[in-house]
Amino acid sequence: ANAGNPQTICSSSSSLNANMPVFGTGSWTILSGTGVLADPLQPATAVSNLSYGPNLFEWSITSGSCPATRDTVVIDVDENPTAANAGPDILICDPADTLHANVPLVGTGTWYAINSPPLLGNPYAATTMVSNLVPGWNPFEWVISNGVCPASRDTVSVFYTIRPSAPDAGPDIYECAYDVTMQAEIPSVGTGLWNNLS
Repeated sequence: ANAGNPQTICSSSSSLNANMPVFGTGSWTILSGTGVLADPLQPATAVSNLSYGPNLFEWSITSGSCPATRDTVVIDVDENPTAANAGPDILICDPADTLHANVPLVGTGTWYAINSPPLLGNPYAATTMVSNLVPGWNPFEWVISNGVCPASRDTVSVFYTIRPSAPDAGPDIYECAYDVTMQAEIPSVGTGLWNNLS
């Protein structure tokens, strides 16, 4: 008996492929897990209603009073990962902040910085610090994967605005004229605007 090759899938159904007996009659038996066999007497048969994890099947060939030959095969079913949620976009005035994604119930999550050079504190934690942000948009992707199933992905962007220069309006002015010239410090970051407070 040859029950075929082991399988790892992301589905509740598959097919079994054993060898055709030259002598004797073959039959399938479920040893562990679950499964509904379309035809348990055929070496190649569809199987459905598989459970997550390992499902063990045995292919046995009997012929008269001779001892049966037996072989087993495992179909390992992976569960689809939790849907990824990277959280809402973030607007900040500092080159560092904290990312907040959902904790996966199924699978393992990993953060990826889509563009360098932002640095992730712990790329495998749903909540993690991120630093070394560049001015403008900094996109990150939260990916939850589990076995051979397609990964679930979601992105979040952190928009970093550099803090404006500290204002310096210049010294107080004492003049006997209606017109004066005010000389403030030209900002290296941001745009300056005068306001009349009186």
